Amino acid sequence: KQEFDFRTLELSNLLSLQRVLICVLIVMVALISFAIVFLITKPLRVYLNNIQKQQLLEPVGAFEFRYMAQIYNENVVEKQAFRHKAEHDLMTGVLNRASAEARVRELMASPASRGILILFDIDDLKDINDSLGHKAGDKAILSLAKALKSQFRDGDVIGRLGGDEFLLYLPDAAENQESI
Repeated sequence: KQEFDFRTLELSNLLSLQRVLICVLIVMVALISFAIVFLITKPLRVYLNNIQKQQLLEPVGAFEFRYMAQIYNENVVEKQAFRHKAEHDLMTGVLNRASAEARVRELMASPASRGILILFDIDDLKDINDSLGHKAGDKAILSLAKALKSQFRDGDVIGRLGGDEFLLYLPDAAENQESI
């Protein structure tokens, strides 16, 4: 009978140990699931959303995701800088001819938009260049570009067509000519 009690006690201890190990296993599975969600799944969802919107990635999650975000962000910034250089006049910072014309065409294609297109140049720029030098002429062009950027809305198209010729397109301004 003692032997039977000893085996019963041993079986009882084994069952208790098994219960403890099962609880430890459940806690470990929960912790691993938690880690997977916060270190992999959540950052992946955020990254995919930001990539679709072409936004920079916040370096979060596992090391690999932080590294991927760093590389991606460097590429996005480089691409934006390259695009900016390709679309803007290097001297003035306003849109170059091709980009300005494309943007105006895009805005004019909208049937609801009625804008105003203004083409102009700096009078007697040749005389300024001849009498005061090309630096003074460049300064006049830069001053005009700066004035245009400061006086018009962000949605207005300001472009340098070449030399001293500029384009200004004011979308949705046809009905509000007083603002001109």
